[in-house]
Amino acid sequence: MKRCPKCNREIESNSVFCEYCGNKVKRAIWPLFLVFGILLIGATSIVLFNRSKKEVAKEEAFFQSCSTTTDYMEYLSRYPDEMFVLQASENIQKLRADSIHKAEVHYREVEQTAFNNCSTAQLCRQYLKEFPNGSHVSAVIIKLEQFVQDSIKSLQP
Repeated sequence: MKRCPKCNREIESNSVFCEYCGNKVKRAIWPLFLVFGILLIGATSIVLFNRSKKEVAKEEAFFQSCSTTTDYMEYLSRYPDEMFVLQASENIQKLRADSIHKAEVHYREVEQTAFNNCSTAQLCRQYLKEFPNGSHVSAVIIKLEQFVQDSIKSLQP
């Protein structure tokens, strides 16, 4: 039961008009706001949850597509605090170490080829110029000295 705001008599709680004075009785709208609020919170939660799942899937797909240091650096700039940061950083370090190792192997191969081609004084000087700290410097100097001595001998009568 509720009371009519005009005549203050008791009327049925679901009445729209007072049966005694005919005054229109307003219904309480707070239950509507409560229902609307609950629906709004529920819908927002669903949207945020789905958006979050989509963002996680997008991040994971981006991470899985990474294969170079540049790719992983891009991942870290887009997702600096997300789930694959540690793995991306480790992959960058591994790729850099692999790159350094490959460069060192290539350098040794090029140096070895240059040493193997050291068949003239000019090629020996070129080796010393390109690889002043090379692993074959002492052997190249000996070869170069031999070329110089042979050259001197060929000039003597």
